[in-house]
Formats: sequence, structure tokens, C-alpha cells
Amino acid sequence: MKRFFLAALLFLGGCAQNVTKIESPPVLLFSFTVRGSIALNPNVKYYLVLNASPNQSEGPTINGSYPYNRPNPGWDLPFYRDYDIDPGSSEPLRQTVWTDYYQLATEAGTPIMSHGSWPNPTETVRVPTIYTDVSRPQQGRDWDIRGGKTVTLTIPFSELKGSGLYDAKTGKVNLSSLNINLAISGINGAPIDFPTVSSNEYLTIPTREGITEASNVFPVKKPENIPSGVDSADVNFASYRLEVKKIAP
Repeated sequence: MKRFFLAALLFLGGCAQNVTKIESPPVLLFSFTVRGSIALNPNVKYYLVLNASPNQSEGPTINGSYPYNRPNPGWDLPFYRDYDIDPGSSEPLRQTVWTDYYQLATEAGTPIMSHGSWPNPTETVRVPTIYTDVSRPQQGRDWDIRGGKTVTLTIPFSELKGSGLYDAKTGKVNLSSLNINLAISGINGAPIDFPTVSSNEYLTIPTREGITEASNVFPVKKPENIPSGVDSADVNFASYRLEVKKIAP
């Protein structure tokens, strides 16, 4: 009997050594600040958009929206397009690649955050399948507005829809960086502001643990798209901040 228990203990010990250690799941703590105050206006929307796909050679460009595609989902997103040439200038537009967005909108005077997704950003069909409401993050837990001018978001990497980004078995993020963008849009999703020099560019952020901060020195990119009654300072990015950290299981 003693030999049986000893053999069982040795067997279990060997199994324990072969178990893959699961790390604490990493989260992205992201915030952006405007120069004025967050505009609680139904014609103004604020976006964080991310490319969590394996294709990190491209990112989300702010070359939307595309009213000609209404009512197809996504036509009013400022980073969505279904054309390759800017209709206004015949300028070639850089490919836009993204998987997830977080949209802050105002409904009946109340700020609402939505998480939307393009589940297959490499699909070749002219009208992509966009899920505009994958989830509704909860204010106070998943997101908030601080000081009337800063929007904060807590995003688990496991929540992003990019294929192969997060390994649930090990708790690790498989990409060292992500291409992202910020945007503020007006009526019909027309872009008002973004933090890059041109609409053909995007930002790259690290997924390793640490803090990254950046200021936006540019004035409003497209003031002609500001809705009536909205102050330009309320639709002009001042800065953004991100922190990648692990949370206790």
C-alpha cells in the first residue's frame, strides 16, 4: 500500500511539472484628453480604433466615412471606406486595416461607450461585415470621463478580436506592438480631428508592460466638419496616455 501511494505522489508531481504556467492577463489602460471638454452632442463621436490582426504592416487610417454605402454597417465610421481614391481630390488613399473600435457617443444627453469589431479585416468583399455593437462597456468599471475632458478605457487584450493576438493558454500577447488611431467625427461620420499629420497615417503602440504618453500639437484637422454649436476645443485632441499592465487573476 505504501508503495502505491508513493508511486501516485510521484506521478502527480511529474504531471504538475508539465502544466503550462498561465500568466496574469494583460490589460491596456488607455486615455485621451481634449483641449476643452468632451462634447455631449449627438452629432459628435470620439473613437479609439485598433488593428489587433497579425497584419501589422498596415493600420487604421482616418479616410472615412462613406455615405454612399449607407445603410451598410460601418458607413459612418471615420476610418471606414469602400473606395481607393479620395473622391474630392483623386488622391490615392492608404489601405485601412483594423479589428476593433471603441466609440463614445451621446444618446439622450447621456454618454454611451460601444465596442465594435470588423471580425475579418483581410476580407476582400467590397462591403465588410462590421459588428457595430460587440459589447457595451460599463461606465465606472470599463471606462469613464474624468474632469470633463479625459476619457479612460480599460481594455483586456483578450477582448480584442484580432486572430492570434492573445494566447488564452499562456496569458501572453503574441504581438510586440499594435497599430492604432484616434478620431473625432461629426455629422455622417465626417472626420474632425485625429492625432497624426495626415489621414493616411496611424500610431504604433507597444504591448509590453510600461507607460507611453504623447501630446498632440496640431490644431483641429478639419474644422469645416465641426457641427454647429460645438466649440473647436472640444473636438481637438490634446494628448493620449497608455499603460500596459498585468492584473491579478
